[in-house]
Amino acid sequence: MNVCHVTSVHPPLDVRIFHKECRTLAHAGHDVTLLAQAEWREKVVDGIRIIGLPMITKHYQRPRVWRCIAQKVSKLKPEIVHFHDPELLLVIPFLRPAKLIYDCQEATPETVLVRRWIPRLLRNPVSQLVAFLEPRLARWTDAIVVTEDGHVDRFRKGGKPVVLLYNYPLLSHLDFRRQSDGKTIIHVGVLSEARGSTTMIEAMNWVVRRVPAAKLLLVGPFDSPADELEVRQLIAAHNLESAVEVVGWVPFTDLPKWLAKADVGLVPWQTKEKLPPQIIPTKMFEYMASRLPVVASSRSTIRRFMDNLNCGLLVEPGDSQGLADAITYLLTHPGEARAMGARGRSAVEEAYNWETEGSKLVALYRQLA
Repeated sequence: MNVCHVTSVHPPLDVRIFHKECRTLAHAGHDVTLLAQAEWREKVVDGIRIIGLPMITKHYQRPRVWRCIAQKVSKLKPEIVHFHDPELLLVIPFLRPAKLIYDCQEATPETVLVRRWIPRLLRNPVSQLVAFLEPRLARWTDAIVVTEDGHVDRFRKGGKPVVLLYNYPLLSHLDFRRQSDGKTIIHVGVLSEARGSTTMIEAMNWVVRRVPAAKLLLVGPFDSPADELEVRQLIAAHNLESAVEVVGWVPFTDLPKWLAKADVGLVPWQTKEKLPPQIIPTKMFEYMASRLPVVASSRSTIRRFMDNLNCGLLVEPGDSQGLADAITYLLTHPGEARAMGARGRSAVEEAYNWETEGSKLVALYRQLA
């Protein structure tokens, strides 16, 4: 079947869109094309045709990308269009007559409340507008894919199939031999105050006093220039330049190399007021798949897994001293840390992996066909 994945926001090699969904569908025998903002006009990667959309830098330029999407979909004439951004609900009429799948990857109304680029006074009214419009516009699709349990009820009233595909890791991608030194902590993913970037730096100020050789790897992009400035100033203020390495964004294919160096994985998310409460952190499962013990905030979506699996330690959101204590305990009790890591890997092998979730995506396409 000729299918087209579309994103107006995400990069062309986005982990969920390209490496998980598109490659799963291609492996199942579908002819897959991906439209995404890119510097190139067209290329083929792993058998998937990627067509570049205009690169933009300002939010007000997005309608230009929407227009280009409509034109390219009209020329491609796919049987299914699978789109990944809520703003594309506005161009549904221009994506027909293909069958349409809306892939909702986040709690959009709640996410609006923490977007720094939206003026603070506008965040509440915009969030309310999105909460009203998103499920109503989604009724005009043929199916909806969501990443978390909390999203299901928002869309189910529309009467269209709602498929829950957790963003679990690819098992094969994270099966490697550890090369750690016993003193390395890692955080993978976007860095922001809401995700605990400053809490980690404050915690490291305590950790290095008890484990002088400890080192924190920050692997991932900053959410904003303000977040980066805040982190770098805090590192300098505590003289932690030798204890904290700001690695930045790395390609998906390089992630195992960094995880292999680590001994502990961090998920120091803040309170639900600062980050939508429904979010399930993908990085938690990536650490588990990498046989790393996890130190995470005691949020409900994290506790529901950690309490049962005994694969790490929980701390209160924003508690830098508690985070430091948990990190120090695992670095100084390597036997327990290895046992927690092994339990995490077993859980991912048994249930929390993309290979299982991908089969549900293939079944949805079969149903729509």
